Amino acid sequence: MLLFTAVTDTLERSPEGDSSWLDAAVEALSSNDGWGQSEMRHTLLVVRQDYVIEPSESRTIGDAAAAVPERTELRDANLVPNEIAAAVTSVLKILQIYRAALKSPDDPSETEYPVVRHPPLPKGAPDVVGRTFSYRSRRPA
Repeated sequence: MLLFTAVTDTLERSPEGDSSWLDAAVEALSSNDGWGQSEMRHTLLVVRQDYVIEPSESRTIGDAAAAVPERTELRDANLVPNEIAAAVTSVLKILQIYRAALKSPDDPSETEYPVVRHPPLPKGAPDVVGRTFSYRSRRPA
């Protein structure tokens, strides 16, 4: 979800005609492999389907996605704990590459997120908190 929202939030903030969000995504896609690469591929294909983007951006996504083998989404994969850890690490690495590719020397903090530390959960509290996410889209309903 972090990777998807990083890409889509950047796309939504970008002015029409600015493809820096896509340039950074293609750079990240080509600089990593494994689960991170396949999750970025999936993210770009969802963007192409759900957002109104320039025809040239759609072609760029198609070309970039074609170079990456199709793979099931990470959330649908049946992995053992060591494989999950490696997959999550791969996705976080590609997210880091994406954010670094977005940075310009003139604006070094645009994509940085502060670290928020929370107190430990009280004894007996559930380990997982349910959340509902919504997606914003440029495509008219």
